[in-house]
Amino acid sequence: MIKYRLPGFIALFIPLSWSIHACAAPLHLDAHDIAAAGIKTTVLIESLHAQELAAQGTVLDPAAIMQTASRLVTADANVAAARAEMIFATEQAAQNRQLYTQGRNISRAVLQQSIATADSATAALTAAQTKQAAEKTAAITQWGPVLTRAMQANAPIMSSIANGAVTVIGVSLPPGSALSQLPATSTANLGGRTYDMALIGGIPGMLGGIPGEALLYSMPTQRNLPIGTYLNVGVPTGSEIKGVTVPASAIIWENGKSIAYRGDAAGNFEPTDISTASPVHGGYFIASELIPGDHIVTQGAELLAAAPTVPTIVKAKAGTADPDDD
Repeated sequence: MIKYRLPGFIALFIPLSWSIHACAAPLHLDAHDIAAAGIKTTVLIESLHAQELAAQGTVLDPAAIMQTASRLVTADANVAAARAEMIFATEQAAQNRQLYTQGRNISRAVLQQSIATADSATAALTAAQTKQAAEKTAAITQWGPVLTRAMQANAPIMSSIANGAVTVIGVSLPPGSALSQLPATSTANLGGRTYDMALIGGIPGMLGGIPGEALLYSMPTQRNLPIGTYLNVGVPTGSEIKGVTVPASAIIWENGKSIAYRGDAAGNFEPTDISTASPVHGGYFIASELIPGDHIVTQGAELLAAAPTVPTIVKAKAGTADPDDD
């Protein structure tokens, strides 16, 4: 067995059969060394996690949303104005026709002009309605029916988008994937931080040229997520699996891999590869590798990982005293 001693600190025992290189390895510490190093562990408990599809999210430009909303509002206003003009012109033509029929003081030319004005107003209304329908179809294609209705109704979410309080996230599902129902909430992750998102609705068209189902979510605006930022998004599929949540404080990185140290009552610490593909609040959900009841190091894992590279090495034979002990 090889004993690693950090000068003036702790001794770490590693079997000779284990190679010494710049990566994490199983270790043994006695109770005194564990306390001296400030190593702390926590017991993992069982948790349920909704199975998710790994999707790509993008922080969308609110200006594009508001421009569409403006076109819709303008189209609706034009229809309203054209309808009012048509009603007035039609009623005026009807009144003139009645006056002309009764032989009152109105010429045939005036009657014909009022009828032409009513016909023109009716045509203008039809054109405005056609433009309105085209704008609505374009909005639904780009933003989906739910957000389109919110635009037309000037719903509260539109004010929140306009004043920068709410950000809209476009989520592209993997090609070929299908959801039985749209999940009301999903989570986005970037740089180890997790963000909750609320469903707005689905989009008929593609987002970013990705040939998969597209969804829109909203979330409180974050300064660290500028327009165009790509996010890793977990979209729940509706079913749940059992596992454990590994605290974020337990995760360290070794040679590009994420690991955590599992300990036992005897002072043995073993590194375990941890997937960070399922971030949750406080850490990462793990369905394998670790089980409820496992003790995981939440403080001091970096020290354990660095121990094999410590240059001061003293071989301790069975039955002999530690040469560093007084």
